[in-house]
Amino acid sequence: MKKKKALKIVLLSLASLVLVLVLVVLFWLGPTVKVIVKMIGQKALGTPVAIEKLSINPRKGILHLSGFSIANPESFGESNAVSLASMDIAIDMGSIFSKTVMVHQVRINSPHFTFEQSSASDNIAEYIRSIEDFIGYDPNVPPEPKEKKKKKEKAEKTPKVVIVQSLEINDLQFHMVHTEGSHLDIAVGLEQLAVSMTNGIVQLKNIYVKNPGRLASKDVFTLDNIHVQIDPTSIYQAPLSILDVQMHNPRFFVEWASDASTVSEFLSIANATQARVLEWPLPKKIPEAEQEQDAEIEPSAEVKPPPPPPEIHHLGIANFQFHLVNSIDPSLGIQVLLENMEVGLLDGTVKLGRFSITNPRRLATPDLFSLDGIDVRFDPTTLHSPPFSILDVQVRKPYAFLENNPETDTVAEFMKIAETIVGNLPTNTVSAKESEEPETQPEPDTPGPPPFELHNLLVNDIQIKMLDSTPTNAPSEPAMLAGISSISVKWVDGSIQVKGITVPNPAGFHATNLFHLAEIVVALDPESIFSERVVVNEVLVDSPEINLEQTETSGNVATLQESLMAFVPPTPETPASEPEKLPETVATNAPVPLAEQPVILETLIVTNLAVNAILLPPGTTTTNEPATGLLDRVGLNKLNPITYVKKTGTNEMAAAEASEIALLAFDLLSIEPLKGTVGISNLRIGNPQGFANEHLVKLQQFKLCLDPDSLLTDTLLIKEIHIEKPRVAYERKITTDNIKTFQQTIEGAVAQREEAMDKAEEQHDVEADVEQKVIIEHLLVQNGIVRAKISALPTAPIPLPTIEMKDVGKKEGGASLGEASSKIFSAFYDSIIGVVANTTGIAGDALKGAGSLTLDTLGNITESIGGLVGKDGKVKTETPEESEPKKKKPRSKRRRIFRR
Repeated sequence: MKKKKALKIVLLSLASLVLVLVLVVLFWLGPTVKVIVKMIGQKALGTPVAIEKLSINPRKGILHLSGFSIANPESFGESNAVSLASMDIAIDMGSIFSKTVMVHQVRINSPHFTFEQSSASDNIAEYIRSIEDFIGYDPNVPPEPKEKKKKKEKAEKTPKVVIVQSLEINDLQFHMVHTEGSHLDIAVGLEQLAVSMTNGIVQLKNIYVKNPGRLASKDVFTLDNIHVQIDPTSIYQAPLSILDVQMHNPRFFVEWASDASTVSEFLSIANATQARVLEWPLPKKIPEAEQEQDAEIEPSAEVKPPPPPPEIHHLGIANFQFHLVNSIDPSLGIQVLLENMEVGLLDGTVKLGRFSITNPRRLATPDLFSLDGIDVRFDPTTLHSPPFSILDVQVRKPYAFLENNPETDTVAEFMKIAETIVGNLPTNTVSAKESEEPETQPEPDTPGPPPFELHNLLVNDIQIKMLDSTPTNAPSEPAMLAGISSISVKWVDGSIQVKGITVPNPAGFHATNLFHLAEIVVALDPESIFSERVVVNEVLVDSPEINLEQTETSGNVATLQESLMAFVPPTPETPASEPEKLPETVATNAPVPLAEQPVILETLIVTNLAVNAILLPPGTTTTNEPATGLLDRVGLNKLNPITYVKKTGTNEMAAAEASEIALLAFDLLSIEPLKGTVGISNLRIGNPQGFANEHLVKLQQFKLCLDPDSLLTDTLLIKEIHIEKPRVAYERKITTDNIKTFQQTIEGAVAQREEAMDKAEEQHDVEADVEQKVIIEHLLVQNGIVRAKISALPTAPIPLPTIEMKDVGKKEGGASLGEASSKIFSAFYDSIIGVVANTTGIAGDALKGAGSLTLDTLGNITESIGGLVGKDGKVKTETPEESEPKKKKPRSKRRRIFRR
């Protein structure tokens, strides 16, 4: 009986103890844990740990915590390092011992973290030292080596799966604080983070990153919200499948002030933080060599590959903004804006909406650059396996805008922005120890796959527009300065095609376009695109047309250049220091040969070129003489043949109207730079205004051979120029001829352009380019014919003697292009005058313009032409082979026709 009573007493005591423990757990577990945490936390961290309330209900699986904080060490200014307003957790207690733990809800309100540092230490380092003192750990003592033990294979346990049905964090904040000064304090936070693992939804609202204290802008980054949709079944599998990511209103603010900038401030914060973290008293790591010696790894152990990256199906960004803030001059602020972006990684698509870069405030044009949109298609299977394959890119309406107003211009404003940025860039922070490290020899480059493959790129409607509000009555809207209809690039095939290049004429001129080009086709060697030397097999330029328009006061080219010169930045007031002169013993490096240049062009072909001259006659009267004006005052007895010749009409243009002539044209130009050959087929030079023939000169073949290695040197070496079958139409008026008129027209246009350019260069202090000299070893002109028209009589073919010149400019070590052209022109002109004078009997000086044609001279013309024109009015022609060579008259010295 006594044993039974004793057993009952023991069992009753145990039951009472269990009941007490259950009651403690149910009613006093929270307060008990609160006391333990406060007591142990203060001893371990060395600072007070406060908990306002802690309640735990194991039966219901509910935990509530409020008023939690960890105080900062005494030497720091902030009161708390960690604070938490409240935390509520609800767990399904029946799932704790199962494979899947179900957490119904986790709600955390106002978790705030503060990392504070001073010049001596930081609060995290102080916490680490306190914990190490609490557990008796000395970080300076290296850890003892582990004993070698043979590892036994253990069956892998399946980890528990924790599913959080609802996670909500409100008012999350992280502060970086400096005790000595608040100018480098920053804060990162978000209003709310909501996660539902059962639905696969993640939402973030109102994310922000504050700017340091010395900057006027409140934030460096803000984001209204992010919505992420995840496949719930892939959360505990690899790869994680992210179905959709949507970002709304991401904004960046980068500021430049007089004493700081966003970039410099954040670099200072990063450098200071890195220096503090490196000084944390953390346990020392065992060297890798010792770890390999101490650890014994089973030979059969398999190294698991890293998990694959997450799969993002779709990414969307709406209303992206990047603000460049200039607090020194707020008018220099600009913005980069993107309306929307959609990325589909599974189907391989990228779509960008309207993109723009705004202008500074002092410019009336809203944007510096804009485009309507970009569509991209790529092969999604190549995202993680190079080369990345871009199948198609479509760019719509990229427009660039230039503006020149009485106050400023586009280039000047952006130069000010660049000067502000460059002036506030941080200096090099590399330590002297790092800079003293010996340089390692670079490993030889091994050719690898190209970084990407571009199958097709199409850019439509490219325009550069300009608004010039400096003249009186200037237009209020920008006008097109240059445009391209489309650019097509097929990188894989090595093909580039540019269509419809247009440069409109400046306002106030007759022609619509100054320049127009139908098409440019470039054929590249695809395998050379990403190599050290890009090979361009052929460049075809089709139908370029140039309209050179000249009035009495200006020309369209000079006007356009003068407008563009307004954007040339002024020369700095302090002149740059002159470069040190090399010693005489040091030789300058020779230019790299063409065959070794980074880009090699094998063939250039230009077809159907046309250069038109549009001129207004000087003064108020036309330069054309009437067809019978002077001849009516000459007796028919002296001009007997004229009675048998039908009079030809002449150009009768009113003085106020523009006259268009085909100044230069050819059917085909072929250039092979590596071989040094140039060939032109069917070259035509137009006759000046007021002369009967359409063309002054026709060349069936023009061939030039030069030394290709001399193209990039100071002196160009032309080995040979061969002109075959030139056809010259020589026309003589009372005081001049068409060749001299052509010369004077070109000289006038060149002089006017040089005058305008000199004026513009003087205003903007632009240095003139050094002109390359030229040496021509051999020039040959053969099988030419001259058709001379001295009066209203029909023209007659006259054989042009062979013209041959050698070593032009060689004696003086190279001549300027103008000097060499003048010598060639003089020889050509003298030869024409010589054969015309021998045929007509007129003195060469009279033909050259030494005096006007007198009645006696005209009388001599009839005698000379009488043998060429029959009474039936037909011209007697003979081939160059049938005509006998005439004795040349001595050539007279002529001045240079080209201005340098």
